[in-house]
Amino acid sequence: GSVALTDTTFRNFVGEFPYNTSSNPGSGALRLVSIDNVRISGTVITNNSFTSPTTNNDSPPAGLSIEACTNVSMSQSSVTNNSINRTSLSYTVGVGARIASRRAVLTNVTFSGNGITTKGSASGFGVAFMAVDGGDSITLDTCTVTNNIGQASYSVSGAGIFIQGVTVNITGQSVISGNAAEASSQMLGGGIYVEGNITVGNSTVIACNSLFALPGGFHAYGGGLRISGTAYIGGLIANNAVGGQGATAASYYLEQGATAVVYASVVNNTACCGPDVNSTRQCSGGMCYGNLCAAPNFEGLGSSSPTPSPSSSASQTRSASPSKSRSASPSASPSVSPVSIPSSSPSASKSPSKSRSRSPSKSRSRSPSK
Repeated sequence: GSVALTDTTFRNFVGEFPYNTSSNPGSGALRLVSIDNVRISGTVITNNSFTSPTTNNDSPPAGLSIEACTNVSMSQSSVTNNSINRTSLSYTVGVGARIASRRAVLTNVTFSGNGITTKGSASGFGVAFMAVDGGDSITLDTCTVTNNIGQASYSVSGAGIFIQGVTVNITGQSVISGNAAEASSQMLGGGIYVEGNITVGNSTVIACNSLFALPGGFHAYGGGLRISGTAYIGGLIANNAVGGQGATAASYYLEQGATAVVYASVVNNTACCGPDVNSTRQCSGGMCYGNLCAAPNFEGLGSSSPTPSPSSSASQTRSASPSKSRSASPSASPSVSPVSIPSSSPSASKSPSKSRSRSPSKSRSRSPSK
């Protein structure tokens, strides 16, 4: 079948799901399941929320859920200011939206201001992309994923975007910025968490995303991106931050077995409270400099092969082994990329909730760095 939504608004849905389970997960404002063709344009999904006190392994998004569909086209639409409050041990995938489709193209779509407070774990505060079967592909063309914020008692994967089992292409002047998470356990990917393959185009900005450990928290990896798979990364990675015990890799982190071709400009990323070894701060073909790190700007167990941008003939291959160290002098660096950097920048000494205009919970009043 087919579904077409044009110039539609889903607003102010408030729900509580005391019995939601994996077999009956409930729904947020809009849920579409097992549809061949979905077309959404000019649609606004905003200010929807739900609370769930039950313990289960999954939870639906508050805004948009697209499940087991074949073709999805979404354009000129927004998913904003949706929120979830989980008061039990649970796992939430997708707060603003969750999309599982064999093929999906999103053009000029905004995911912004979505948030979660949970006593469990959470992924994809802005949007989560999930696999239906092998070969699934998602394209984000000139999309915006900004200021999605959350706090979890356990782990966080992807404060902005969560990707699992699909190939994602980010093109056009897309912006992933201002997404932030606090957690008491492991945090991976402030801007984007990738468990699959990803291509980031030359005009994309990944900036001002942050991960900060609450007291007792640890392992904040990849302020900009965390990658498990194959990645081709262009554009700009700037002003991302990680903080807390074991914080490392403020720009991007590669898991073991991951590979990355990097021609992005990597600028002014910050890691605090981490070791001052295992740095790899030089790129070939891009511009990596001015990364104000005590801990590494880039680190991981995979391999990174910085490859020249189309305007450069230089080429260099490097290994991301934590046992090796290398640094670059900011004074020898070229000028900043012409891609613009968002004006706001997270500070390693401040809580993400103080540097954003919206916090999903009143409990976010404590700076994790204090």
